[in-house]
Amino acid sequence: EQPYLKDIIPLPFGINSSYIKYKAGQRKDIDFSCIFGQDHRPPLRRFVRDALVDFCKKNGFSCAVNKTATPEEFYDILARSKVGVSVSGGGFDTLRFWESLGNNCMLITERIDIFKPDDNCLDYKRIYQFNNLNDFQYQLEKVGKFLREGYDQADLEPEYHAIIERHGSKARALTVLQESERAIKTSM
Repeated sequence: EQPYLKDIIPLPFGINSSYIKYKAGQRKDIDFSCIFGQDHRPPLRRFVRDALVDFCKKNGFSCAVNKTATPEEFYDILARSKVGVSVSGGGFDTLRFWESLGNNCMLITERIDIFKPDDNCLDYKRIYQFNNLNDFQYQLEKVGKFLREGYDQADLEPEYHAIIERHGSKARALTVLQESERAIKTSM
């Protein structure tokens, strides 16, 4: 995590094909998914989940917030969800973030701080970032409006494929190889 030392490149988790359950054209029948392995740490997770439940009740959206019995069940829920909510646990690079993107969800997440500030590699229309609980509620309103007025799963497919290509396991492995080659060349 930041601040990065000179010549250190961030290498976040990325998307692992083992948890992708989404299939092209799959019906997305759950509006929001907000499931954490632990929701008491950090406290923001509990506050975000509670705010989401209230929002969904008031606005007629569906949401999945209960812990699942197995990872497989969790990934099936994500594959059916239009929006995934991510709150970091121990750092800004949280697996929930990548699991949501890997299952073609829109994403509401804390402010992204896993790449260098001038790197725009996570500038996608589907990612909504927040700084605090009030900002989360603001982003939730924006996403809710989009779900009601402009959501079309087919429109999100091209961006989804770009995300998989740029942030999947293959891309991460290629980054390591390219940086290794660069380091070898500069040390000669």
